[in-house]
Amino acid sequence: MRFRKPLRGRRSKATTGERGPDADHEHRLQTLQNRIDHLELAVQDLQDATHRQFVLHAKRLDDLSTRTDPHRLAQALSEDARKRGTS
Repeated sequence: MRFRKPLRGRRSKATTGERGPDADHEHRLQTLQNRIDHLELAVQDLQDATHRQFVLHAKRLDDLSTRTDPHRLAQALSEDARKRGTS
């Protein structure tokens, strides 16, 4: 996401004159608030996605750890050998 630099000093006198300095200040504050709200939503979405990936990786790691447990691995190999008739 790219942010534009504000164009300071390039507003026409008609724009600032019609609303006045207070209205211009309020407009700028509202614009900044809208940007902050948008960024907060983006950060929340990023946090949610990061959490989902963390949970997924933790589950995969737990599954892998369970499957490679020495006792469980020995049982699986023994059962496979019996099925194939090699034991």
